[in-house]
Amino acid sequence: MYNCGDNAFEVSDAVLTVRQPVSTIDKADVGLALLWLVRAGLAAALATPLIVAPDAYFPFVVGKAVYSRSIIEATFALWAALVIFYPRYRPGLSWVLIAFCVWFAVSWLAGAFGVSYVRSMWSTYERMQGLVDLAHWLAFASMAATAFSGLRGWRVLFTINLIVGIVVCSLGLLSFYDLIQSESLGVGGGRLAATMGNPTYLAAYAAVNALIGAGLLVRSFAPGSDGGRRRAGAAFSADGWLRPVWAVAVVLSLWALWETASRGAALGLAAAAAGLAVFYALRGARTPRARKAAFAVIAAFAAVALLFAAARTSKALDPLMQSSRMTARLAIVGDDTDRSLRGRLVAFRAGITAFAERPLLGWGSENFLSAWGRHTDYEESGIENRFDRAHSKIIEEMVTKGAAGLAAYIFVWAAMAWALIRSYRRRRGLDRAFIAIVGAAMTAYFIQNLFLFDNFASTLQFSLLAAFAASEEMRTRTRSGEKRGTDGAKPKPSARFGLGGVLRSPSARRLRSALGSAPAGAALAIGVAALMLALIFAANMRIYAAAVSVRQAEVQLDWTARADYYLAAFDAFPGLANYPRKLLAYDLSHRLADMSDRDFARAVEMVSSAGADGIADEPTDWVLEASLASFFQRAATRDPTLLETAAAHVDRALALAPRAKEPLNARREQERLEKFFANLGGR
Repeated sequence: MYNCGDNAFEVSDAVLTVRQPVSTIDKADVGLALLWLVRAGLAAALATPLIVAPDAYFPFVVGKAVYSRSIIEATFALWAALVIFYPRYRPGLSWVLIAFCVWFAVSWLAGAFGVSYVRSMWSTYERMQGLVDLAHWLAFASMAATAFSGLRGWRVLFTINLIVGIVVCSLGLLSFYDLIQSESLGVGGGRLAATMGNPTYLAAYAAVNALIGAGLLVRSFAPGSDGGRRRAGAAFSADGWLRPVWAVAVVLSLWALWETASRGAALGLAAAAAGLAVFYALRGARTPRARKAAFAVIAAFAAVALLFAAARTSKALDPLMQSSRMTARLAIVGDDTDRSLRGRLVAFRAGITAFAERPLLGWGSENFLSAWGRHTDYEESGIENRFDRAHSKIIEEMVTKGAAGLAAYIFVWAAMAWALIRSYRRRRGLDRAFIAIVGAAMTAYFIQNLFLFDNFASTLQFSLLAAFAASEEMRTRTRSGEKRGTDGAKPKPSARFGLGGVLRSPSARRLRSALGSAPAGAALAIGVAALMLALIFAANMRIYAAAVSVRQAEVQLDWTARADYYLAAFDAFPGLANYPRKLLAYDLSHRLADMSDRDFARAVEMVSSAGADGIADEPTDWVLEASLASFFQRAATRDPTLLETAAAHVDRALALAPRAKEPLNARREQERLEKFFANLGGR
């Protein structure tokens, strides 16, 4: 062994090994361990589509929300420690992440100045989105963009996402064809839903996965690869043994998408694939064979389009169009029988009118139902369904966040597109092809969301794509000479007052050095874990407990037990209490006739109290007002003095949603009861 300064060299069997000081090794090990823990947490978050909570209210939604938020929160704590104490892991400048932050900030402002901040924050059990959820996905995108870099790293994360997709699609298809049976595998109206609970949710998820899988598969055939091995120094290892995984992911995703019969996702996928083929036919193809393949794809899409056009004008093709649910639904697009499209058009018109009423910041995140209720007309449209979503992401942003929110949302997409364009220009060969196909996946997502809305599965895909774009943007800046962090120059005076200046101070350096040791790093990890467990219990587990209470109320026969479970749900998590408040009013209204006088008085008191709290949380919740009106109208048949209370709720429901179905029905019932009691008094 030979000593040289702070390093020791050990020579054995002609092998020279550098032994670093213990303190340096410990610090490097702690940072690397944190990085791998962050990567593991991000990979675990990709399992969100598999999560179903059968014992909770809205089992396909609530379980995914609680799981993903808990994983992201715990991972974020580790990531924060990583980027604070290990500067080389800090994110570089990214317009994608900046745009995402701007979108979140505008969304928060829209919620703060909207009609119900509580709903903007927490949404409902049915959706489980809102500002809290958006903050989690912003954190996910920020972490993934910095924890994974280069196509080699992203190949791993994308492959994990595809493997989860394989499991989701496989379970769904097995259930769809009656090979297995499980309450956790939904089939909605003869359409495949799998663990998503809704066919459109699965379709959006599958469309993105199909293109990502195709991109990985294409890239694996890069020149110079041999059985999955490429030349030394290559940026992306093909790993030929993964080709079957990617191929299976593509096939199952397309198969599942077809069985969902979701036209929006199918249109998005088709438009993205056709656009990609046109691009390669005109500019992207480098060989005559590739150009011919692109033109062949374009010709195939043109032939399919002509086939559907012919089916619209001739009944000779009816047997073909009726051979599957997807073709049957595509064949009726625009017909009077297409009630799904008619409902969307009604929601679009109501949304555009609502946007004109509050054009700057809108009605507030998650408050589309209030806007729709104000401007819909049930008697004119005949549409029975209520719309708490616009079924178009663009109109949703317009209505709930105004012009500012829409501009911020478009800013995110523009930043993502520009990041991929820059990456495409700087790459060569099939690396370019992969970037182009990821761009097609983004296009498919954007187009399908013109006809649908975000959900947990699709938001996961969106955040993953945004993180990839941000990662590529940071890589492009680094490769083009733009620095990720400090460039060695003296920091500007303004920087000393920001986070960067604080982290570069001598005290911060000493703290980082102390925490870089193995014992201190372990203590830090334990402390962070304890803090995050406390936070997870304070919010996420309370949400889950409340959802379980609502679910328990649904299966109880005794009304007092049902009411107690509803009250427990209110107490467990007040931010989501309005949904069970409506259920309480509905349940008790159908049991009033069989109650004793004492129980009747208790029921009236409970509904009155719950209704007052609900109106305070969501002043424009016209559905709650209509539910309360219905309850007190039924209660008035036992106690006529309550008819006046019912009238007050009817008036407020009509003021909030003058032409919606439920307030109109409540008004007719109120008029009937008032006429009945007037005639009874006249006798």
